[in-house]
Amino acid sequence: MVEEEVELHEEPSRIISNYEDIPTSKSRFTSKNILIGFGILLVLLVTFLVIVSASFMGGYFTGSCTTVISDSSCIDSQDEYVLYDYNEYYPDRSNPKLADIMDTREYQHTVNSDDYVDRMSTIRDMMPLLRNLTGEYFTEEDWDIAIYEERHYTTSSCGVQYSELRRRKFYDENGVIQEDKTTIDINMDEPIKEDALTKWDLTPSDDYKSEQKIEHDVHTSRDKFNIKAKIKKLPTHFDEIKTCGEVMNLFPYCFDEDVDLDASVKRAGSDRYIW
Repeated sequence: MVEEEVELHEEPSRIISNYEDIPTSKSRFTSKNILIGFGILLVLLVTFLVIVSASFMGGYFTGSCTTVISDSSCIDSQDEYVLYDYNEYYPDRSNPKLADIMDTREYQHTVNSDDYVDRMSTIRDMMPLLRNLTGEYFTEEDWDIAIYEERHYTTSSCGVQYSELRRRKFYDENGVIQEDKTTIDINMDEPIKEDALTKWDLTPSDDYKSEQKIEHDVHTSRDKFNIKAKIKKLPTHFDEIKTCGEVMNLFPYCFDEDVDLDASVKRAGSDRYIW
């Protein structure tokens, strides 16, 4: 924007210089003509800057929409510290399958485990950074500590290898299991948001409490879009997922209709605990 202003300011100067090169005795132009011409150019310049600014600000405010009201208009303003794609693609709220899907962003940063021995001290060290980046005044009362056991499954035998199919059991900060809060979620990564929203139908079964979201995962070195569906508040010791048919009981449209319902779904790796 600055460079454009410089170029546009230079243009009137060049014209005026050309006028001055013409002998005044033979020129029909007077200083009044020159001032009028300069004024016209100045008006055009201001008009141009207003249009560009309006276009920029329009994208600035719509680029970060995380809350959409019924008429699909955005009611959030963009984070001052992060610039997003001004041509953001939003869920089609007229589509019943996307009407209630959450539209979120998540920022992830990998911390060297050698520097993360004292967790609480590390988080306290991060507080000033979070305050500066978000403008929010966080305190220790805002912390939520969660511990969960995570088990992953592979779905390749069902015709589609999803990025993740996982079960989580939750514990409080003292290690006591939280009864009947087990979750099963399935998700798929895509580099383009529109593809994530339109290529995969992860609508959960109506028999369970659930939620869906399209999430922009922003890492320090890359970003991606993740379409995700989660079944919530399952029994504490929810049965093991063993077949493609059992997965489809939870997410009826995640596989093709001709999938082998008896094909085995196997664990991927070992269980792990996350704080």
